[in-house]
Amino acid sequence: MKRRIIVLEKNVTQLTQMYHQIANQRATLSIDVQMKDKSLKRKAQKIEELDKQIGNLKEDSKNLRAQADLLKEIVKKRLEDGEQILSQPVFTQATFTYTLQTNVVKPLRGGGGKDAIQFFLGRKKSGVSGMLASDKIDEEPELEGSLN
Repeated sequence: MKRRIIVLEKNVTQLTQMYHQIANQRATLSIDVQMKDKSLKRKAQKIEELDKQIGNLKEDSKNLRAQADLLKEIVKKRLEDGEQILSQPVFTQATFTYTLQTNVVKPLRGGGGKDAIQFFLGRKKSGVSGMLASDKIDEEPELEGSLN
């Protein structure tokens, strides 16, 4: 009978240990479930926000397509009007159109130092080729705060 009591006491201690383990597991699982629920709620809200954004983008897309179609129609109309204008004679007795075409071969660049400043201030004649032999270049007084 003593053996029977010892075996039963061991069984009780094992059952209490298992009960505590299961209680701990249940507590951790309930915390995990709460965390997952919160995560699911946040994801559901994010999905709703993204769905709203998709709806807004679709509306914007439709509006932009409508604007593009309108602009295409305007361009087609202007091209047709342009073809009609081009089909008419350009030169008439009363009007004459002249277009000036300029081809810049070399861009103008600054420089010239003190002589260029004096030229623009009107104190010196332009270039050597514009001078006559009888013209003398007088020394001009220096400007305040020389630029060199």
